[in-house]
Order: sequence, then structure tokens, then C-alpha cells
Amino acid sequence: MDNIIEGTAAAGAKLVFADNLFAYGIVQSPITEDLPLRPATRKGRIRSLLAYKLIEAEKKGKLRSVTVRASDFFGPGVLNSIAAELVFKPMLAGKKGMWLGSLDAPHSMSYTEDVARGIVMLTEIDSAFGQVWFIPAGKPPSGRQFIEMAFKEAGLSPKMGVRKAAAMSMAGIFSAMVREETELLYQFEKPFVMDTSKFMREFPDFVPTPLQEAMKKSVQWFHEHK
Repeated sequence: MDNIIEGTAAAGAKLVFADNLFAYGIVQSPITEDLPLRPATRKGRIRSLLAYKLIEAEKKGKLRSVTVRASDFFGPGVLNSIAAELVFKPMLAGKKGMWLGSLDAPHSMSYTEDVARGIVMLTEIDSAFGQVWFIPAGKPPSGRQFIEMAFKEAGLSPKMGVRKAAAMSMAGIFSAMVREETELLYQFEKPFVMDTSKFMREFPDFVPTPLQEAMKKSVQWFHEHK
């Protein structure tokens, strides 16, 4: 981040920082941009540090930046994600779709084409810089709904399971990937939902891609690249 800030400043450019929600930590209500950063994990502390570095650089007048935050990504070409690793790849290999924590807690899922569209819209207005924005996602599905929809689009009968804390702690002894996923459990055990009303007030005509359409494009891409 230090190098990005220095490079952007030296080039006289503006910076768009695409971030996630890890730095907010454990929340009890829909997440808004102005909530304090109270990270609960190593990942969250790193994200918080990056955010404060950027805020400090902005305060010092070194550069102009806009921070764009979204929830868990999914979409065509998105390989390093919960949706890809736990749902799309196992499903197309004939295995169960898996979820973390709870199958029934709503969880905001950010479709990458919507995030890209939102970023472009923000960079076109000067007043967006110096602020944090959440890009709208569709109605937050539960893990059960997300997996059922994925299997339906693939023409398969739904098969699903859930990874709970105790089992993940044991499996994490042998798997670095599971250890990383365990840090994120708190986001999936209870509702984890973005409030994107700030963005919608600025761009009232923005319509997130319907989940069914986003799922269809995603499953088709993973099927073609399996």
C-alpha cells in the first residue's frame, strides 16, 4: 500500500481502492460505510491498516482516492472466492456445494460485473473521491438459496453441506485453506448484509444484476472452464 500511494502520488493520478468488509469485524446490524473499523481477525486487522494508510495519505494531500467496498465476490472468472471454492468447483466435480457457519443466514454476495459498473460510475464524479462507498448487490441470499440456485442452473439436484467451527478447527490443522476460511466464519454464522443506500441515493438508477441472471452467467463460465 505504501508503494501504491507513492506511485499514485508521483504520477499525479487518482486511486481507486477496491476493498472488502473484513475491517468492520463482528456486526449486529446491516453494515454501513461509516461504521467504525473494529477488526476481529488477522485479515481484518490488515485491511484496517491499509484503510488507515490511505486515509492518512488523503489527509496530507498526497493524493485523491476513492475506496470501494463489496462483500464476497462471485461471477465469471472469479476463482479465488468462497463461491468458487465451496460451491461452483465442487458442484461441477459431482460433489456437494458447501457453505460456512449457517445455511440459513442471509449473506450479501457481490457480483463482479456490478462492482465494476459501480466503480466506473463513482470515478466519473469528482465528489465521490475522499469517501468510502458500498456497491449495491442483489437481495442477500442464504447459503441454502445460493447453492440451490447454482445446482438448478447446472441442471443438477441440489446437494449441500455446511462447515461448522469445531470441524473446521480440526481440519485446519492439516489444511491452510481451511485455516483461512475459519477466520471468516463469523461472517456466515449470522446475517451479514450491506446497507448500500448511500450509493443508491447518488445513483438512483443503478440496478444490481438479478441473482438468477448472475448465477446463470457464473455457472456457465465455470462449466466451460472446468
